Amino acid sequence: MKYFQSLSTQQVYAYDSSDQSQIALIAEAGANPDFKDITAAWPLAPTAAQMAAQVAAKLAEVRTVREAMLNRMTGIALVAQVTGDTATVTGFQTARQGLLDITTGCPTDPAQVDAFIQGKYASILAALPASLVKAFAGVDA
Repeated sequence: MKYFQSLSTQQVYAYDSSDQSQIALIAEAGANPDFKDITAAWPLAPTAAQMAAQVAAKLAEVRTVREAMLNRMTGIALVAQVTGDTATVTGFQTARQGLLDITTGCPTDPAQVDAFIQGKYASILAALPASLVKAFAGVDA
């Protein structure tokens, strides 16, 4: 992969090996003085702010899924409470707290967030009674 930056717009262009004619044209000495080969410096390491933004985006997704899960489980727990199914109600209380705490201790490295959250989901699922497991149908955990 080769990376070139336009000196006028600062935009970075990436070319893979299938773009050899394009690379040759841009890299040709003096052919296009607007472009600079920045392959050695690219990809740049993300800044702390960029990493924080990536983590925040992932956690926003988690919170959206969590909201849907809590809503589903609340309905099941309400029926369980009315019918006297204390095991389901107790399981709901435990799962609810686990879901509310799912982002606690989250890593600041975006590459580690998915595995961390999946581990938390797995712990929550392992502790659920069968009556609540169906609330997680369709959720990758």
